[in-house]
This record gives sequence, structure tokens and C-alpha cells, in this order.
Amino acid sequence: MIEDDKRATLVSYPPSEILDYTIEDLIEHSEDIDFYLPYQWSKVYRYDHKGSDGIGNPCPKDPLTIYWTADLSGGDERVTYKTTFGALLDDVFEGHELFIEGASVIGSSSVPLFVDIRDALQKEIDRLNVWIDNAKPEEKDDA
Repeated sequence: MIEDDKRATLVSYPPSEILDYTIEDLIEHSEDIDFYLPYQWSKVYRYDHKGSDGIGNPCPKDPLTIYWTADLSGGDERVTYKTTFGALLDDVFEGHELFIEGASVIGSSSVPLFVDIRDALQKEIDRLNVWIDNAKPEEKDDA
């Protein structure tokens, strides 16, 4: 079982036989593997999952928490891991960090990599802004 750390945490426990899966087994079941942002359930009133992560746990507070989930048993028994986008960025940073006493910086040769990441993130922010700016009122459910 994976230890809780900043890169991935097990959030739903699979049947024991799934713990023995290999990478090849996972690839074979790739159509049953999903990535999603569980925060999407936190504020949604029209779904039964409001306030949860979509699989019965409390919703993560970080909107950029990412779940990797796989249905490897053909039923509702899923294995789910989570990480955050911030943890992924930290991992990139740590791989390029210069070890200078009292400073936490990257080397200048790494700047193009971080500029590419920043520019890609800005494109996604621009997409979010379009969705927000073009939002329309929803019809109320009778529930």
C-alpha cells in the first residue's frame, strides 16, 4: 500500500486482489481509469454528492485536488488515489531547485520549462474566465 505523502494518497480501498495488479493489468483496464477534480461536487446543489468528493468522502478543501480512480473489478469497487496540482508543481520545482543556503530558487537553465508551464496554466485560466463570464442562470429542480 502506498504511504500517505504529498504525491499520492489512497482514498478508497480496493478489494485485496487489485492490490496485486501490475502496470500491464492497469493498461489492460485503461478504459476504466479516470482522472477528475473532486472539488466539482463541493458546491453543486443538483446532485446527491453535494459536499462530498463523489465517492462518499468529504470534499477536499483544495479545488485543485486530482483523483485517479480505477474500476478494476467490473463493479463499484474502485481504487482511488489523490494528489494536488500544487504537489505536482512542487515535484517539478524540487527537480530543478538549486541548493543555496537560505534560498529556494531554480537555476536559470530551468526558466524556459517554468515559463512553458506558466503559459499553459494561463491558457487554462483564460478558458475558466470565458466559462465564468458566459455563465447563465439555471432552471431550478423541483426536488
